[in-house]
Order: sequence, then structure tokens, then C-alpha cells
Amino acid sequence: MSNRVVIVSGVRTAIGNFGGALRDIPVVKLGSIVIKESLKKAGLRPIVNEKVKKYAPTPFKDAGMIDLEKQYYDYDNSLIGVHVDEVIMGNVLQAGLGQNPARQASIYAGIPKETPAFTVNKVCASGLKAIALGAQEIALGEAEVVIAGGMENMSQVPYGLPKARWGYRMDVNVKADLVDLMVLDGLWEIFYGYHMGFTAENIAEKYGISRREQDEIGVLSHQRALKAIREGIFKEEIVPVTIPPAKRGEPPKIFDTDERPRETNMELMAQLPPVFKKDGTVTAGNASGINDAAAAVVLMSERKAEKLGLKPLAYIKCYASAGVDPAYMGLGPIPAVRKVLDKAGLTINDIDVVE
Repeated sequence: MSNRVVIVSGVRTAIGNFGGALRDIPVVKLGSIVIKESLKKAGLRPIVNEKVKKYAPTPFKDAGMIDLEKQYYDYDNSLIGVHVDEVIMGNVLQAGLGQNPARQASIYAGIPKETPAFTVNKVCASGLKAIALGAQEIALGEAEVVIAGGMENMSQVPYGLPKARWGYRMDVNVKADLVDLMVLDGLWEIFYGYHMGFTAENIAEKYGISRREQDEIGVLSHQRALKAIREGIFKEEIVPVTIPPAKRGEPPKIFDTDERPRETNMELMAQLPPVFKKDGTVTAGNASGINDAAAAVVLMSERKAEKLGLKPLAYIKCYASAGVDPAYMGLGPIPAVRKVLDKAGLTINDIDVVE
């Protein structure tokens, strides 16, 4: 990279379970929260060129849209003002969200409307791709400050009626094809016609990965997450989300702890049935979860960070992506890691931590 790219700040919401604490919080609000708080954590605020006018009410107001006026004026004037050149957010499940969710989240976060924003959909890699694209803009000298990340609310994805556009025949029993857009747009392997969980089954079968080995990793993952929660390791990176009260008169709730990690052991894991295949090995316990959350980082050129007196959290050296047979989706990191190591002139032995 001709211009060194640094990360000066990063935040995330706590991760909510499917149908959990964040189920009623619109995804663009989650995105706006992390965009705003990532700047504030770095001691920054966006420079707004004009007094913001309150936007006209949207017809989707009842769907949980945000009070723009409150969002805009939530920055402390003592923070350092910066021009944000671009906002890039990964978001996969966009059905019913309206145009360009990243742009919505950016404006709701108080970023000036003159600042462009775009949404990235690379399925599970969307957030990382957003960061890579932001780093690329800075490295090429096209930007100095970029906010990038990802946002998803799987709990709010609607169902679809694909044939409703042109109407159904008048009938007491209308046969309508209802489609779960969360599954179709986010979890369905379109070329082979099965759930993404089947791709994990394919890999387990191909490489002889046993149910026990998968359960051991699942238990270890939960144990590590719970240990980190108990020790407060995640507190610095998590921005609390205020959950409006369900009933009038009740106080709002503060959501700041990941919901999915739970106490478990090998005995409990062994009791869970396979989810995707009758004699399979992938269960609800050893598989990745269906969750709601958002995260964002502030990227800068090294010279901009130095000018503002900001200490980098990390430098982005290089990045890479690679494709594999969709039936074995989970193997994707293997060629991608080989590719990025080659670009960096490193070997796996040079790496201390792999996530």
C-alpha cells in the first residue's frame, strides 16, 4: 500500500440471539449506533457543513425508523472535527430495508449528507470486505477517513410472496408460496439448493471430522466467550444499546452482553440432534448462530492519524479473498490465507494469532 492505513477506533454492539434482545431494533439503527460511537471513541465528530433540517416523516415510521434530530446533535463539540470521506457497511439481508442501508445508517449517525456511503453484500465476508474497500480507498489516496463495518438484524427479515406481484386467483383457499427471505438471501446455497449447514456436513464427511471433534470446539468456544465476558474483556469494545420498554411505565433496558454464549459441556452437546442431515454431525450447539449485531471501525491514513494525534490500534498490511466450490464453502479461508501470506511475504509460522 502506498499510503499506510491504520485503524484508530473500533466498536460493536453486543450480539443478540435470533428473536432476542435486539429483535425490535432496526438494523440501520444498529449501524448508526456503531458508526457514531466509533467516531466518538476516537475523540472525533463529523464536521457538518450546515444546520441539519429534520426530515419529513417516512411512511414506514411505525417500522421503527429513527428520530434524526436527536441523532444529529448527539456529538460533543469538544471532540475533534473531521471530514469523513466515505461510509461503507456490509449488510446481507436487505429485504424491506429501503435503498442503500449503509447510507441510511450514515445519515442517522449524523454524518453529513454530502458524505457518500454504500452497502456491501459478500454474505459472511461483507463486513471484512467493507473494511478492505475502505483501506483500498485510503491506500490509493482517494480518502483519508473512512468508517467501515457491518450490520445485520436477522430477527427482522420479512417473509416474501414472490407471486403476489401479479395477483392470486380468487379462491377461498389461496395457495400462496411464502418464502423465508432470511434463509433464501442469507443461508441458502443457491447452486446446490440446500442450507449452508449442509456445506459444513460436506466438509466433515470429506475430511473425516467427527461429531465429537466438532462438539469439543463448540464447547471450547462457549467457554472462552463466557470467560471473556466474566473478565470484562469485551466491555471496552461493546457500545450499549438502549432497548425501549415493552410496556408503558417500565424503564428501558440496556443491552451490553452477548446473548449466545451459554454454559455447556460435552454431555449436553451430545444430547443435541443433528439439524441438517439425519445422520449428520452439525447441531445447534456446534454450529454458528443466527444473530443480530453491528460493528464499525474508523480507518485513516497514517499521516492523518499523526496530524490528529491519534495512536493507531493496528495497521492494515494487506488482505485477500478467494473462491472455492460452494458445496465446501467453509474451505474458503484456506486459499485466502495462502494468498494473503504470499502478498505479505510471510509464512504461517510468522503469525502469532489466527482468528
